[in-house]
Amino acid sequence: MDLPLIEKPVPSILMHCDNQSMLAQVMNAKDNSKCNKHIKRRLKSVKKMKNSGVIAVSYMCSEKNLEDPFTKGLPRSVITMVSKDMGMRPIDYVATQR
Repeated sequence: MDLPLIEKPVPSILMHCDNQSMLAQVMNAKDNSKCNKHIKRRLKSVKKMKNSGVIAVSYMCSEKNLEDPFTKGLPRSVITMVSKDMGMRPIDYVATQR
């Protein structure tokens, strides 16, 4: 009862993004009125979470982003590299054709 409760510091969630213009808008303190309403709402909530320390945003190029094969059409070499980074094994294409 006599010991004060000390909250453990919670680290921010690191979010990687490959859209440099969106990162510039998130880092910018000014309100940009050129955006659509739905983009303004999302941008405002992301800025609020970033300023409160809930999230941290950083740039990651498309070639190193592990989520890109699920969202974009990428060259085979990039998909192979990212698949290995995810821990996936390549399937022998010739063996599956028989």
